[in-house]
Amino acid sequence: MPAFRTVVFFIACLTPGIAALAQASGEASEPTPEQVDAAFTPADAAREAARWSKTIRPRDERSALESLSEEADLIFHGTVHAQEVQYRGNDIPFTYTTFAISDLVKGEADGGFFTLVQEGGPDRYDPEKVLLVSTSEYFATGEEELLFIAFDQPTGTHMVQERFRILEGLTYNANGRGVVIQQAGPGARPGLRLTRGRSADERFRTVPLGTTALYKQFGDDTGNPDGDPGGVGAAARAAASAQDNMGSSVGDVLTALQETGR
Repeated sequence: MPAFRTVVFFIACLTPGIAALAQASGEASEPTPEQVDAAFTPADAAREAARWSKTIRPRDERSALESLSEEADLIFHGTVHAQEVQYRGNDIPFTYTTFAISDLVKGEADGGFFTLVQEGGPDRYDPEKVLLVSTSEYFATGEEELLFIAFDQPTGTHMVQERFRILEGLTYNANGRGVVIQQAGPGARPGLRLTRGRSADERFRTVPLGTTALYKQFGDDTGNPDGDPGGVGAAARAAASAQDNMGSSVGDVLTALQETGR
């Protein structure tokens, strides 16, 4: 029996070679490159774009505002009213941030307040040590925000899907770029874009963490490219740059969100 198994295995190993020889003799019947291109269907192109995944995902035709509005469980405009840290198992800190709601766009909030619960915060025994969680946002009392929130029911926590910060009535993203509402045309639903530059306000660079704070530095931070450290020219450029970096009013953003939800 061992010898018989060896012979069978040897024949099986030869089979691919025989098949290869048979294929080589039929090269004249292979399709031309033009024929291959002609047989490449839109479905093939979609699979190739999806890296040959078996699942073809349709293109998301929604605007940024539509996707933000539809995917959030709660959307509101409000001000940070109070903040405290509570500790769960293994003394892991969770920050509870309570907002006084000015405008409720989507969802429900009891008594005009909402408490955002996120993992992270100062250490229980050493406030100078802080647990930072990449998916959490950090706030300071008095800050005005427009937030898009998702609920995590099993853990009783929340995730900030998008954070628009309000400064002097204007809207910015979390890193200080102006959020600008765009109207594509009559009857079209509004979209949004971000300004290329950032607000110079230090609140966009400061992350408050209990009794301490962290400071953010962005990759596009540059000095004065014109080499003019002062004078009327520098002041004019700074004023023009600040104007270009401003976002739409919070009222315009809220109106656009309400139109999107219709």
